[in-house]
Amino acid sequence: MAGGRPPIDIEKVQLDMLAWSLLPTSTNLCGFSGQFEIPPSVITRYARTNEEFSATYEIVKARLAQRREEGLVKGTVHQKAYDLNAKTYDGYLKAESRDDIDYDTEKKKEMDTHKANLNKNLNDDFQEQFKKGLDGVLKDIKQLQNDHTASNES
Repeated sequence: MAGGRPPIDIEKVQLDMLAWSLLPTSTNLCGFSGQFEIPPSVITRYARTNEEFSATYEIVKARLAQRREEGLVKGTVHQKAYDLNAKTYDGYLKAESRDDIDYDTEKKKEMDTHKANLNKNLNDDFQEQFKKGLDGVLKDIKQLQNDHTASNES
């Protein structure tokens, strides 16, 4: 008989997590993982792959975010502990952070495209000016050669 843990009943975990999140002492999902002996990686994996579990996970995180913020205001949660985990629990902060990253990425792409176009235009202009200058120099050389040939024939 193989050893190890029995398979995890995801529906039971969902119900346990919802019930646990209602306890006034619940402020951190690590507490749930420790109390119920479910690794955080299992929780996050199910949150990514199971739509129903994902909704429960988001609700639990929202409850904890509210409780943590209330604790911060009352002085029962230290500012640093709150700051370190704020984006983890507060879905709105996380979404805004992602939006900011997406916006910054889009702006960087636009700037890179603009720089590339500007460099291409500058390069094209330089080559055109260089060609005109070279054509002018060649014309001047040809004129000098003609003048030189004409003066030698005279």
